[in-house]
Order: sequence, then C-alpha cells, then structure tokens
Amino acid sequence: MNRQLAVDVGYGYTKAVSDDGHRICFPSAVAPVRGSGDLGVVIGSGDPPYRIELHASGQEVERLWVGEAALVAGATRSWNTEASGRTDYERLVLAALALLQAEGPIELLVGLPMTIWLQKAERRQTRERLRGLSGFAAVDGEAPRYVEVQRCRVLPQALGAYVAALHEALAQGNGDRLAHGMVGVLDLGYRTCDYTLLVSAPNGEGLVPSEAHCGSLDRGVGGLYQNIRQQIEHACGRMLPPAAVEEALQLYRGRLVVHGVEYHVDEMLKVEQSALAFTVGAELRRAWGERFELLHVLLVSGGGGLACWDQLRTLHPRTELQKDSLFANAVGFQYFGATLLDSEKPANL
Repeated sequence: MNRQLAVDVGYGYTKAVSDDGHRICFPSAVAPVRGSGDLGVVIGSGDPPYRIELHASGQEVERLWVGEAALVAGATRSWNTEASGRTDYERLVLAALALLQAEGPIELLVGLPMTIWLQKAERRQTRERLRGLSGFAAVDGEAPRYVEVQRCRVLPQALGAYVAALHEALAQGNGDRLAHGMVGVLDLGYRTCDYTLLVSAPNGEGLVPSEAHCGSLDRGVGGLYQNIRQQIEHACGRMLPPAAVEEALQLYRGRLVVHGVEYHVDEMLKVEQSALAFTVGAELRRAWGERFELLHVLLVSGGGGLACWDQLRTLHPRTELQKDSLFANAVGFQYFGATLLDSEKPANL
C-alpha cells in the first residue's frame, strides 16, 4: 500500500504530515543556493536548514534554500490567489515530501482556500498539476530519494480543520459538541481567512457544510506585516525588504532598526491584530447573518488564528481555539484520505 501524505501549501507556511505521524513546517519560500556556506562554518553556525537538491522529472537539477533559509537569501512568497498561478508550488510540495522522507509511490492530499476550492476548474487543474509529479530530492546533503505522486486529492481548507477537531473530540469522548448543533469554523492563515458553517444533516446524523455560508476572505497575518512595513516606510522615507517586519518579530525580539531609528513592531502588531479581528468578526456576521448568534461552537484554527487568538477569542461566547491549530488542515486531510483514497470517487476531489 502506498504511503499517504498530506501537504498544506499555505501562502505563509507549508505544513505537512505523514501517515506515520511525522510532521514538518517551513515558510513557503524557495531561493537558489549561492555561495559555499564556508563563512558560516568559520563562526560555528554552519548552513541554515534546509538546503535541498531537487531534480523534478524533465527539469534541470536545482540547488535550493527552502523555508527560513530562503527568506534570509532574499526570497519572497508567492501571492497569487489561485494555486494554478502560484510560482514554486511544485517545488514546495516536493520539498515537503522530501522533508517527510517520502520515497517511492505516494498518495497525496492537498488543500485550497474554500472560495478557490469551490471552483471545479481550479481544483481539477491543481489535481492534474500534482498527479504524476515526480523526481529526486536530497535534504541537507543526505542521499537523494525518488518520490512519485500516483494519486492526488484536493480538499477544502477549514473543512479539514473541522474534521481534525471532530476526531480529536471523539477520541476524548466529548465529540457531541462538534457533531451536533451548529458549528462555525474560522481558519485564519497568512494570506486568507476561510470560514465554514456546519449544520445538521437532513437525516439528522452528524453535520454537513452549508455551501451558501462557506467562503474565504482576503485577510491574513501577512497583510498585517505589510501594513506595518508601509507605516514604517512612510515614517522613515525608505523602502524596506518585504520580510523585514516578520524577521524583526521572529529574530530580533520585535525590534526593527531603520537608519538608526528603532521601531517596536511587536506593539504595532497588536494594534493591527485588533483591527483584523474586528474586520473578520464583521465579515462573519455578514456571511452567516442571524446564524452567527445560534452557533454552538465557533472554532478558530490556523497559524493566524493562533497568533491572533487574544483578539479573536471575544468574537463569540463559545469561541474555541483548536488544538494544534497550525497543522489542523493537514491532519484533517489525513482523516479524509483514510476514506477517500480507497476509491476514485468522488472524482471531483
């Protein structure tokens, strides 16, 4: 039986989980390797992870920095809303498979933002783009492994998060709160915010998504970083690298120094997070109408959901932060796959 792997290629971060429980996460960025890395060895740091050699079938061998190392090397993330137009999509998938130590034929599950997934042509193009993807990959000097995607399913984000939460609740013996009543899911990521409303099935057994109340917002934590960068550029009269604010938050304790002036971007971020939570709450009330007040649970998921939890927790009296929210969609895709990959139906996945 082929291995089954789920890869959530987010606009900010690529998350992936394998059928043996292994998982990885890295920024969705790639850049060509330049230099030898010898300078890093001199001061004892060595090469940053990950350096990957990819040899996708029919293409030239590429030596790439992936993730944080790529951002340091000056890479920028793809910002195209459609997967079929995103640059480096296949590279990110192959890199994720390599980091999961996949080898040989595999069955792949990926996701799309809800609004994009609802376009049949888009998910078909994504599936066809990935099915048959193959090549050799070597991570950080290890021996190369050959991997081939024999089957691919394209699933909706946010719904994957719900399935992961439901399985977790059932395992703990309190699944009723997510299996009955009306449940809303808010999946906030780097670029998009997906939302799903689940209502009782016609036969009364379990919940089903109400398609008329599912969609995506072009909102995410990446937009907050852009807003802060633009504010600083306006204040100092200088252009900043696209990843300057994110790097300051992750590497420099929330401080960004521009031409000798220090900006506290961590404090600026709190203001932007509050504004984002207000906007998202207003959009949910618009999308769900009176049903917003009837929710049994509002489940918050995604890396952005975790980052903005203090601001989002007040959206509804029954708002919950999903456990392991960063990997929620990928984990949910794995649960989907346990059933879907036994059959070629439904074919439109």
